Amino acid sequence: MFYPFYFLITYHILMYHIEPSVEIGGGLLLHNMDIVITDKTKIGENVSIMGQTTIGTDFVASYPNNETLIEIGDNVKIGTGAKIIAKKRLVISNNVIIGANAVVTKSIHEKGAVYAGIPAKILAKK
Repeated sequence: MFYPFYFLITYHILMYHIEPSVEIGGGLLLHNMDIVITDKTKIGENVSIMGQTTIGTDFVASYPNNETLIEIGDNVKIGTGAKIIAKKRLVISNNVIIGANAVVTKSIHEKGAVYAGIPAKILAKK
């Protein structure tokens, strides 16, 4: 009963699709609409996500039932239109900036780095 009501509110009214099983830290900012976040995702504290962003798994991704597949650190900024797609475990470190329309398919371990492009590559380090 809960999920259909949740889906109605988030998808048709707010224009987001965030699975109820996503773990979200405090201070999440969702800017604009058309944001999709699938299950098996954990989002840290003070993360900003701009519109038309997808955070999810590849259709053929294989992982144990209760394992977090995508983990986004604290103070991460994700630009408009960015895509974070995981085939296996993908971790984004703290204080990372992901540029608009970037496509991230591998973990980002450099704290404070700026990534952009298709596929996403490091542009700068703080």
